[in-house]
Amino acid sequence: MAKSFERIGKMALFLVPLAPLAVYLGFLFPYMSGRNFFFRACVLTALAAWIILWIREPERYRKRRSFLMWAILVFVAFVGIATLLASNRSFAFWSSLERMDGFISILFLAAFFFSARALLRASEWRIFFNISISVAMVVSVTALFQLAGLLEIHQGGVRIDATFGNASFFAVYMLLSTGLALFLAAANATTRRARLLYSACSVLFLPLILASATRSAFLALPVALTVSCITALFFRRESVALRRFGFASLIILVCLGGAFFALRSIPSAVSHPLLGRLLSVSFSGQDAEARLISWRMALEGAAERPFFGWGPEGFRYVFAKHYDPHLYGREQWFDRAHNTYLDWLVQAGALGLLAYLALWFGLARAVWRNSAFSVWEKVALAGMFSGYAAFNMFSFDTITASVLFFAFLAYADTCASQNSILQSPRVAASLRDCRSTRHLQNAFCYTLVIVCVFVFYYVIAKPAYAAYLVSKGLRDNSTRLEAHLDFFERAIAQNTLATPEAREFLAQFAVNIWDSPLSAESRGRVITLAAQELAAEIEQSPEDPRYIMRLGTLLNTYRQYATALPVLERALALSPRKQPTIYELGTSLLNLGRFNDAVQVFKYAAELMPESEDIESKKLYTVALVYAKQVEESEAYARRIFGNEGLIDSRLADAYRRTGETVKAKRIMATIQEQEDKKLYTLPN
Repeated sequence: MAKSFERIGKMALFLVPLAPLAVYLGFLFPYMSGRNFFFRACVLTALAAWIILWIREPERYRKRRSFLMWAILVFVAFVGIATLLASNRSFAFWSSLERMDGFISILFLAAFFFSARALLRASEWRIFFNISISVAMVVSVTALFQLAGLLEIHQGGVRIDATFGNASFFAVYMLLSTGLALFLAAANATTRRARLLYSACSVLFLPLILASATRSAFLALPVALTVSCITALFFRRESVALRRFGFASLIILVCLGGAFFALRSIPSAVSHPLLGRLLSVSFSGQDAEARLISWRMALEGAAERPFFGWGPEGFRYVFAKHYDPHLYGREQWFDRAHNTYLDWLVQAGALGLLAYLALWFGLARAVWRNSAFSVWEKVALAGMFSGYAAFNMFSFDTITASVLFFAFLAYADTCASQNSILQSPRVAASLRDCRSTRHLQNAFCYTLVIVCVFVFYYVIAKPAYAAYLVSKGLRDNSTRLEAHLDFFERAIAQNTLATPEAREFLAQFAVNIWDSPLSAESRGRVITLAAQELAAEIEQSPEDPRYIMRLGTLLNTYRQYATALPVLERALALSPRKQPTIYELGTSLLNLGRFNDAVQVFKYAAELMPESEDIESKKLYTVALVYAKQVEESEAYARRIFGNEGLIDSRLADAYRRTGETVKAKRIMATIQEQEDKKLYTLPN
């Protein structure tokens, strides 16, 4: 019986590396939700098998205490406390389909660590890593087909994403897979064929990282090589080969640096869609500015809750409260700081960040002090994880990267504590008593199986079904409105982690169809259902302006401006400098005929940024002044901002027409028509 459970547990763990291939297009966010559901199902199976074995044969499956074990438990404890202190505990625990993160993800990663360290021996870890490399090869072939134009790039453009749907997620996976291939090459130093095979894999993975045009991975590569070089030179007395590698790495770094700066002066290289993106790496520019702004907001938020933070998924509250208007025109709902360390500082406070860093320290300690790792393996792992650490400076973690990180935590702990146990006399005696009662053991095992079935149903199966229903609601081919609404209602009724997104996408669906030829009854049903569900979500997340803003936009779209007004004012109170909310509020005021109030709102938006930036707010302010019959002030402002010709915009023409200034309206429309004609008849060079 024990052998059967051991085989089941190991097989479940050997399936974990297949997660990058677990994509089901029928789910909402198929590239994130599918692999997470798959990972959790595998880990749940392995955990159940290990617990049963731990009860039946504790002397074999109860490993000794270790630094990494305590580090994991402390990390889980601190994130758990942060979850309890979060403003929306449910969301902090469950996260969303888009991210599949939250405290539940930490619990499954910890379960993966404990079950893997107990069930897999050092030799079996090589099987796990070889499966990982095999999967990386399959992913690489998919990426090569995308490069050749034989497969579609899922996120559009030219940046390959393979089975990940996101070039950045693909890049970090390939970055770690490159390090893993080099580690396995070092581990098989005495077998020339295996060493060449793994080295060839790393040679394939490297250019694919560059072809993803992910700048954080591009910056991580020289960091990885530099740390590997330093590590090799530290052990230079061990062998001549290490000295050669160290000095060769220095030469390569110098050459790569020279090539980088040389290529930046070549126009054809800079204009290339992939190479140009990598060459645009800079500490200035819009992308760098956005990163620095989000980091500053993260620090401001962390200063408010320094010890346990805002809870998992808490950055969205920090982003809303400390929103910087300079981010207008970019992603409007950042839920990550795009820096893993700042993310943990915000989500779990200083204590949670220290606990997370303790995992890194524990990994370095377990590898560095353990003679089971050869010098070349230490060089490979130093480069692999320093590159990963550098990548995390500019991005955030995903499950595929976290799995490899936690796998090496478990592997290092296995190598450090193989064949060792720790039982106090009292614990050993109690376990012997337990073993002497077979009926009690069997009862526990049956109970555990039942618990696991319930966990699988509520944590994996129900959310997966809800993800399918939301996707059907958005993409079903039926032309019947009731069919779409039925999918959304069924998804919401599941009451899972997918419910907030089901409500949000229901509202988006309602906005998208507002101008469709619907009957008054159907239109009323759509707006009523979407508004009720958003109100229910707002009640659960009262401090999150995202859903409040969605409700305000929905009401404005269906011309229920009076109802939208207090909703949008509430959203603005939670995020006072967010331009889209200000624009929606001003729109409500204009349509209610409160023109002077609209002028004040749009003036506030226009003054958030310098006159040369956020031109949209200046246009809306100009239009609002006309509605308020402050025409002279409007025209003077327009000349100052847009030049002597003033503002040429159809919205301004409409404002003039509605206020009786038909001559000015006709002049603007004639100018617009003239500009369109010039565009139509101007031949390209």
